Amino acid sequence: MPKVGLIMDLRGNAGGRPNYVKLLAESLVAETVAANPTVLRATDAIAAALAALLSEGTEDIEELLPFFQYRSAVNTALAIGEPFSGPSASLYDARFAERFAPRAYFGPVVTLVDGLCYSGGDLFTSLQKDYGFSTVVGVSDNVGAGGASTVSYSVLSDFFPEFFPPVAAGFTTAFARFYRSGTSAGGIIENFGVEPDVRYFSTRNDVLKDDCDLYEFLGEILTSGDAPGEGPTDNLSESPGPGDGLEPMYTMEPDGLLGPFVSAEPEEIIFAL
Repeated sequence: MPKVGLIMDLRGNAGGRPNYVKLLAESLVAETVAANPTVLRATDAIAAALAALLSEGTEDIEELLPFFQYRSAVNTALAIGEPFSGPSASLYDARFAERFAPRAYFGPVVTLVDGLCYSGGDLFTSLQKDYGFSTVVGVSDNVGAGGASTVSYSVLSDFFPEFFPPVAAGFTTAFARFYRSGTSAGGIIENFGVEPDVRYFSTRNDVLKDDCDLYEFLGEILTSGDAPGEGPTDNLSESPGPGDGLEPMYTMEPDGLLGPFVSAEPEEIIFAL
C-alpha cells in the first residue's frame, strides 16, 4: 500500500454499480456503511410496469419478493398523492447489505471531484463526507447532484411498450432516488448534490501542464496531516510531487467503478475485484 497517501480522481465519473461503491467505501473506513434509503417515483406507468413484471412469474420467488414491496409502496404513494414511494427499495444487493470486506487501507485519502460526478459518483462522494474517510477537493462548487437511478427510455419501451411507447429520441429517465446515510442520514443528494470540503480553482499551469499545480495542492493536503487516516508513514518532506512518482493505478470508472487511483508507489496494487 502507498505510504504517503491515496489520491482518488473521480472527475467526470458518471456512476456505476452501487454495490461496488459500498465495497470500495468500506475498504477505506472501519465501520459498516449503512444502507442508503431508496425510494421509487410514484407514477401510473411505474405501478403498471411493476404489476406486469410480477404477473410474468418466476421459479425463484425470492427474486420477486422485493418487487411486491415496491409495488405496494408505489400504490400507497399514488393513493395519497405522494410523488415518491416510501423507502422500500434497497440500493445494495442482499449479499452487500452487511459488511462485505475488511478495511484495507489506513493512510490519508484525498478525493478529487467535479460537477460531472453523477449517480454512483455522487453516492461515493457523499459516503466520504458522511463517514469521514477522505478530504473531498472539488474543482466545481458541487458534484452533479444526480443522486438518482436512471434507465434508458428505449429499455423501458422494449420491455413495456404498452406503457412506454417507442419514440425517435434517445434519453434516460430517473425512476429512483437515494438518500444519504452516516452523519447526514436522510439528506437528499438529487438536486442538492454534495459540496466538497475544499474548493480548488484551476491555474494556468494546470491547463497547460496536466494539472501540475492541482496535484501539488493535493499532495500538500496529504502530507499536512489534515486528511483523514492515520497519516503518512514516510518522512513528510520526501513525499512525491506532481510527475515524481504519482502514477495512475486504479480509479472509479463509469461502467464498473474501479479503474486507476493515483498513488505514491505505482508498483503496488491498491484495490482490485
